[in-house]
Amino acid sequence: TIFADERVRKTRLRKSGSTQKEKHMSLSPDEIAQTIIQMCHDSPSVTYEVLMKKLQNVSPVDLSAVTNELLKQGHISISKEFDQIVYRLAQVDDMTRMKGLSPEEMTIYQLISSAGNIGIWSRDLRTKSGVQRLKFDKSLKILEVKKLVKAVKSVASKQKKLYMKYELEPSREITGGVWYNESEFDEPFVEGLRDHCYAFICEKGYANIDEVVDYIRNSGVSSVELGADDLQMIVNTLLFDGKIEDMVDPRGESQRTYISNTKKGRLYKPSKISIKPNGLTQVPCGLCPVAHECCEDGEI
Repeated sequence: TIFADERVRKTRLRKSGSTQKEKHMSLSPDEIAQTIIQMCHDSPSVTYEVLMKKLQNVSPVDLSAVTNELLKQGHISISKEFDQIVYRLAQVDDMTRMKGLSPEEMTIYQLISSAGNIGIWSRDLRTKSGVQRLKFDKSLKILEVKKLVKAVKSVASKQKKLYMKYELEPSREITGGVWYNESEFDEPFVEGLRDHCYAFICEKGYANIDEVVDYIRNSGVSSVELGADDLQMIVNTLLFDGKIEDMVDPRGESQRTYISNTKKGRLYKPSKISIKPNGLTQVPCGLCPVAHECCEDGEI
């Protein structure tokens, strides 16, 4: 059995001084554990809300105790996806690597796992785990050696360490997306794309964002896959710099094929008016299209 003795449950209930809780939990810890494992076996992922609904006669305290024991023994894994706690059946590799972890190491691993591909800062991790500094550093090193977790760099703060599960790929917010290379802003790459997009628009006379995307993809100037949203950012920089202008596309919906967050129905053409550099154009606020909505407590 997963729990060696039924007395574990009774002792926990007796210590809490709750006889009513005994009535509330109609299932034994082993039965709860087997139900959770079966649910994870039947579904690729199971949220905490689904567990609660399935085990509605089990109190949150007892459910947490059982899931923590399953995590400790390596039967299931935990992660955070779309602000929801998700449980999965642990893979054989995970069970092997998690075998023998100390309580401190398991606590740290669970916190990192629940952070998903957003990761968690080392300082926040230490605070939430409550593990002493020396034990914390040692436990984290063991988890890295076992390839259960890894440290990644964030473009938001290069000096801080961010940790996530070893097999996860960092989110775009962490890596900076295609515009960053090893946490460094790839200025030559961005400037090269700007030059190519501007040259294409000038040569053609006008173009919408879909035509710009087709040109960049077919030209082979980029070794990474760029979507319409990515190239819309590049075109926007040309627009804000006054190199191009935009106008309503008179050709209609038939010319627009990509589904994205780009500016649909707009054509871009070379600007006829050259903006000479001045103090206002040298700062972002001078050309920001939503500067009028900017305020101290606002979204912008």
